[in-house]
Amino acid sequence: MRVLKAGALLKPKKAYQYADSTDLTSGVIGDDVKMLDSIYGATYEVDLPDDYFHLLNCVCIYKLKKRDGCHNAGDYWSVAAQRLTADLWAGVLNNLYARPLPRRPYYYIHNVNLNVDRPTNPIQLDENG
Repeated sequence: MRVLKAGALLKPKKAYQYADSTDLTSGVIGDDVKMLDSIYGATYEVDLPDDYFHLLNCVCIYKLKKRDGCHNAGDYWSVAAQRLTADLWAGVLNNLYARPLPRRPYYYIHNVNLNVDRPTNPIQLDENG
């Protein structure tokens, strides 16, 4: 039997990094990159492992740059992220009291399709099956 539960430590990157202002194939050029940066300024993304099936939880780990309360600079601080669904996105985006903060992070699973023929299945089958 395979492992039924496993963990992964994923390194995030800024969400707007895939939108290169010089790359015309991305569909995002010039001022659109600045707009994406202002909307997604504190949004990071990760690539999930290939054997990902279900996400049980998400924990954000921060390395503090300066002293914060009882934590010293250089300490690591962990906080659980809340799942953000598509129907809650607009409410969180425009609500000052529910906005994302370092103490209140959200996670949202969004699939980026790389294959236009089979957008939901990245596996390429050859003529043998």
